[in-house]
Amino acid sequence: MVGLVELAAAGGAAVVGAMATDAWRVTRDGIAKLFGRRGERGAVLAELEADAKQLAEADEDDREQVQQELIERWRLRLDELLGADPSAADDLQHVLDQPKYVQKVVARDGGRAFGVQGGDLHYHEHRPATDDES
Repeated sequence: MVGLVELAAAGGAAVVGAMATDAWRVTRDGIAKLFGRRGERGAVLAELEADAKQLAEADEDDREQVQQELIERWRLRLDELLGADPSAADDLQHVLDQPKYVQKVVARDGGRAFGVQGGDLHYHEHRPATDDES
């Protein structure tokens, strides 16, 4: 099993990484549930939402710095949580193991759309020769 320090670091990166994705709700709720063990669920939900808003509103020039600051803050928060309650490690690992992506592929008006996750797509189309090509 991963050590608690490494798990906290992975958790901090995952929390901030999910903020701008479709996986945010699942990650946010999972982290808030972890802190709910200490009666902090509501406060942590508010903090997570404020951090996600801060990241979303950051200027492009400042975005990476804001992201790194948030990763470090959540790493420290999770490290503290795991230090006080090592049994929370399994629940944090469960949050980290949740799918981190959502894919929506839509084709309209006779178009084609292809989506792949975790693999390659090789598409070959054979068109019959027309009279002009003969």
